[in-house]
Amino acid sequence: MGKIVMVILWVMSTATELMLKKGFAWYYTAYDHRLQLDWEKEARAKRVGLWASSNPQKPWEYRKDKREGR
Repeated sequence: MGKIVMVILWVMSTATELMLKKGFAWYYTAYDHRLQLDWEKEARAKRVGLWASSNPQKPWEYRKDKREGR
């Protein structure tokens, strides 16, 4: 069973890396402070994915606005 968990964690880590490097995800640092933040910084510098926008809206702010009817 431990080997299956390792494979799942590796796949999740690889998917996280890909999404951050392509600018398809926002890295939420409140829960994790590992190197993934560097991947987001690289995507921002390259202005790829959501970073191509001059003012991308944070997903948690979007959800808050929707809840509050904005």
